[in-house]
Amino acid sequence: ALLETLAEIDRLCDAYGIKYYYVGETAEEIEKIKDFTSDSLDVHIAMKRVDYMNFQQILQEELGPWFDYRSIYSNADHVDMKTYIITDAYDTSDGEYESRFHGCLDIVGVDLAPIDMVNDDDSVEELKRTVITQLLQIAPSMPTEPPYNDVILDIVKQYEDMLGVEINAEGNLQNEFFKAADNVAMSDADDRFRRVRISSDIAEGIYQLYDKTLFDM
Repeated sequence: ALLETLAEIDRLCDAYGIKYYYVGETAEEIEKIKDFTSDSLDVHIAMKRVDYMNFQQILQEELGPWFDYRSIYSNADHVDMKTYIITDAYDTSDGEYESRFHGCLDIVGVDLAPIDMVNDDDSVEELKRTVITQLLQIAPSMPTEPPYNDVILDIVKQYEDMLGVEINAEGNLQNEFFKAADNVAMSDADDRFRRVRISSDIAEGIYQLYDKTLFDM
C-alpha cells in the first residue's frame, strides 16, 4: 500500500515535471518494504518549496480517487507543517479497499515536506529558526474554536505585528500558527543562497542544513 502511494505521487510528479527526493532513511526503508521485513516504516519525501506549493494545487485537482491528502492549506484541523498523502479517500464496499491495496487493511501514507532556502547571513537564519521554533511550541497550546478571549487575541496580535502576516482569529489557531511558521520558513527564496533546510523537521527537534547542490538546486 505504501508503494502504491509512492506510485501515485510519482505519477503526478512525472505528469507535471516535478522532482522529489527521498529524505532521512526512506531509501533504506523502501528496500525493506520490498522484502516485507520491516515492522516500522517511515516514508519521507521532499520537494523544493516552489514545487511543493504547486503540488498542493495538483493534489487538489488530480489526486486519484483511492487517495486523499491533508495539509495546513487544505484542512483547517491539520496541525503539521508536512503534507500527508494517504490511502483512505475512496468510498469502498466491504473488501474493496483490501483488494485494491494487496490485502493491507491499514490506512497508510507518505509525508511530504518542502525544502526551503536558508539565508547566507547566519544571524538572520538563527532569528528565523528561533521564530519558527516559538510558533511551533506555542501552537499546541492555542485553542481551536472561536470565539477567543482577549488574552488569546492579544497573543495573536503580537505575532501578527512581529511577523507581518495575518493570522485568522476566526479559524483554528493551532492550524493558523503552523501556517505562520510555514510562512516564516518560506520567506527566503533567493536562489543565490547556498544552503537549504527541511523546515518541518524543526517541529521534531531536528535542525540540519544541507548544501543545496545535494538537491540539484
